[in-house]
Amino acid sequence: MKLKNYYRMCDQLAETIEKQKLLAGMEIVRDKAAGKEIYKDKSGHIQVVDIIYCASTYNLFEGATLNPLALKEWKIFLEKQAEAKVRLEKLKREREKKKKLDEAIGKTEKIFCVGEKIYYKSFGKGAPVQNGTIVKNENGVIEISFEDGNKKSAGFLNVVVNGYIGPQDEQEAAGLASSIELLKNRSMIKTNLETAEREFAPYSDYI
Repeated sequence: MKLKNYYRMCDQLAETIEKQKLLAGMEIVRDKAAGKEIYKDKSGHIQVVDIIYCASTYNLFEGATLNPLALKEWKIFLEKQAEAKVRLEKLKREREKKKKLDEAIGKTEKIFCVGEKIYYKSFGKGAPVQNGTIVKNENGVIEISFEDGNKKSAGFLNVVVNGYIGPQDEQEAAGLASSIELLKNRSMIKTNLETAEREFAPYSDYI
């Protein structure tokens, strides 16, 4: 066997031992046999050498052959596994973005709760700014009661993102600023996550 093939076999065997949790607890058995705590084989290299030595000594390799077709299939498997890892990392990144978006939405909903004093900018350049109080915020719709007694309903996140409403409290306004960019990109974040999930699905069995 060529040395590079031997190393590859060792790496694959170590990976399988770790992934399948094979020989779990072997270090405890070794400690008991030695009567003391011995070297911790975190990499699994000692176990790999033991397995290869045992298989060679007791001729457990007998009957094992290298099939060209099997090698071709293994190469395809490794290629798909590598692609699966790439797609999984992308999925993790998109899930993290979605998590941050959900946190931003929750934070924003908490700021614009019922009873919160806010300002409202009417649509159009030079339109007046009115002060009001939130009297309802549910199902994505916010209702504002103004000081003159009038009321207005609007899509909650849209008016927040576009700056038509904001908290009168300066500290809350400053805290809201960090969430605005995420809220602006909410549709793209959701779409990217759906795409990443769809792209990873056919490769999930290779992880």
